[in-house]
Amino acid sequence: MEGLITTSSNDWSASETCGSRASNRTPIFQGWASLWVRYFQFPAILRRDVPDSKKAFLSLLAQVHNWQRECGEGRTVVHCLNGGGRSGTFCACTMILEMIRHHSMVDVFFAAKTLRNSKPNMVETMEQYRFCYELAQEYLDCLEVR
Repeated sequence: MEGLITTSSNDWSASETCGSRASNRTPIFQGWASLWVRYFQFPAILRRDVPDSKKAFLSLLAQVHNWQRECGEGRTVVHCLNGGGRSGTFCACTMILEMIRHHSMVDVFFAAKTLRNSKPNMVETMEQYRFCYELAQEYLDCLEVR
C-alpha cells in the first residue's frame, strides 16, 4: 500500500543498461479506473552527467517511445536525483528524436531552450548539451545504415 493507492508489481525485465517493470496501480477510491504504469530505470547514468553509451541510451528512448505508442493517451514522468540535469537531457533527446522523425530536422538549441524556459536547470551542463548533439548524430547514423 502506498498512501491511497494499492500497487501490484510484475513483469520485471532487465538488460545490462536498462530495467523495466510494469505495475498495475489501482486507486482505492471507488469509481476510479485502474492505471498501468511502466517504470524504466537507466542505472548507467546514475553517477555521471551523461551515459557512457549512446546506443544504450537510444535503446532506452526507443523502449519508452514504443511503450507510449502502445498505451496511446497518457503521461510520461521523468526524474533524476535533482530533477533537472539528467531528466532534462532525457527530455531534450526525446524532443530531438521527435523532430527528426516528424520534421526531418535537428535543433538541439531549440529543444534545450524550450525545456530551460520552463525549468532553468534542464540540460544543465555543457557535457549534457554536447551529448544531445552526439546522440542526434548517432541516431541519424543508425538511420543511414538501414
